[in-house]
Amino acid sequence: MFRPIGLTALPQQVHLDLYVDDFDAAHEQANALGPRLSKAADDRAAGRGVQVHGDPAGHPFCLCWLPPTTNQRRVGAPSVP
Repeated sequence: MFRPIGLTALPQQVHLDLYVDDFDAAHEQANALGPRLSKAADDRAAGRGVQVHGDPAGHPFCLCWLPPTTNQRRVGAPSVP
């Protein structure tokens, strides 16, 4: 079990925006790891959106999604000329 080590005296060092192809699967996978939901997505069925979570130590991260036709550069995605 993860136990926070009391990093609250330090300022936030990084914020992660994780763009996912399958929001529902990513949401379930993230929830299994123990984050807390900070701000739910306004509309999970929308073509694009964001949902804010906090890891067990309180560091924020977002699960984000875009329409499938968007030319958003993703890690590991081939370059588009």
